[in-house]
Amino acid sequence: MRRFVVCLALVAASVLSSCRYALSPRETKADGFVYIDEQNRFALEGSPWFPLMLNYKLDADLTPVSYYGDGAMAAHFQEIAAMGFNTVRICMDVTNEDENGLFYNTSADPWRLAKDTLPIFERVDSMLCWAGQNGLRVMLLIKPPLCRETRAFTKALLRHCAGNATLWAYDFMNEPLYFAPDTLETKDKAYRVVREWRRMMEHYAPHQLFTIGFAEPIEVFEWDPYLLPVDFVEIHTYHPLRFEAEIAWYRRLGKPWMIGETALPADNREVGYEAQCAFLEQSFQMALDYRASGYGWWEYRDCPKGVNFEAQYAGLVDSNGQKKPAAERVKGLWHFRSGKDKLPRRDYSNFLLYRNVCVKGVVCDKKSRQPVDNVVVRGWNEDWSVGVNTFFHEDDGCFYLWGNDFFSHFEISAPGYTKAKFDKKLFNDKDSVCLPNRGREYQSFPLLEGTDSLAFFRYSSLKPKPEEALFRATLDTVFLERKVRRRNH
Repeated sequence: MRRFVVCLALVAASVLSSCRYALSPRETKADGFVYIDEQNRFALEGSPWFPLMLNYKLDADLTPVSYYGDGAMAAHFQEIAAMGFNTVRICMDVTNEDENGLFYNTSADPWRLAKDTLPIFERVDSMLCWAGQNGLRVMLLIKPPLCRETRAFTKALLRHCAGNATLWAYDFMNEPLYFAPDTLETKDKAYRVVREWRRMMEHYAPHQLFTIGFAEPIEVFEWDPYLLPVDFVEIHTYHPLRFEAEIAWYRRLGKPWMIGETALPADNREVGYEAQCAFLEQSFQMALDYRASGYGWWEYRDCPKGVNFEAQYAGLVDSNGQKKPAAERVKGLWHFRSGKDKLPRRDYSNFLLYRNVCVKGVVCDKKSRQPVDNVVVRGWNEDWSVGVNTFFHEDDGCFYLWGNDFFSHFEISAPGYTKAKFDKKLFNDKDSVCLPNRGREYQSFPLLEGTDSLAFFRYSSLKPKPEEALFRATLDTVFLERKVRRRNH
């Protein structure tokens, strides 16, 4: 009986230890390598270092995507450096696959991840060499190591590049919100995967940094950036109406963070080039004011066959190889200086300017009964066709979720906390005939809505007050359990 009790205790201890969150930062400092200093900033040789980064895409054959034109990668890097960038994020996460596994290059001459690392690494070495020759450092977006084949390849890649200081950081996964497998649907499961990636870095690339490209704050429901043991948080944020609310949320995590992707697409017809210039400069200034550690633009050149306007015209070089005016503004960004630290207690509850429906609620810590900070709330309409979000950090834990349709499904979480997911009918469906513009959804509204001429981020005066909503309701208090002790901000 005693042996049985001891065994149960050991099993319980093992389970608990497997979910223990390691939040202490890695020590990576070494001569010539970028590291994170005591102020949570990137640093190099004892001085602050700020990555001003341009995203650069590769095809599965590890050459520039075809719409970048006929120029050589070395020439592209020379042009990127001349614009004023000091960093490129090289996206080599696209591979081919057949019955024999994953491979780069072509089916006629496949470079298989499982056995043909030599030609792959030679190509990576060349890319790093060309970048270094032009004074660029590299963030490398790789295929997520989620299976035996990609894990073995990633370990070999990390080992091979460990001494190359031009490669300052790895991005292990692009936007898990959209691309993570369904099997990683909880915070604990996502944490265990990223903990394994961190151990890879500690063992095979101890002086380089690693991150994940987070798509938006609702990733906190599964891929919680506060809990995941990355060296820094890299975020992707696009629409002007969402930009400030999202970076303010990430700013409060207490981790080093940078913008890895942002853009205002411009074709000089639907969206003018001057608007793109204005967004570049104003979003960069706002990033500095919110204490971002870096800033990245998507992408190098326009993609004329992209799936939508945003994908087609975000580049700084058009499809004919001509630089847009925004490309000429990049050098000037180095003269910008951060203003007063923007960490206000302000309302981000209706940054998309909804007017029909407002739901009030409160989120509290289950143990202390105190308000939870930096909460993310998502609501869906009855048929799940429209979802809306709110982020908040108010002293009383109160949130206001705005939308143009009635909410029936809710998901709520916060950094370092559990998740609540539930259904709740708050309105009479018959009243829905009174709702104008019910399909307004945060992924599909006009790019320049809410702007005053070319002045972005000045739309707060347009937001209605809760009592002005056509329909109002209140949720019962939602309680979340803390998964780990909070950091000191």
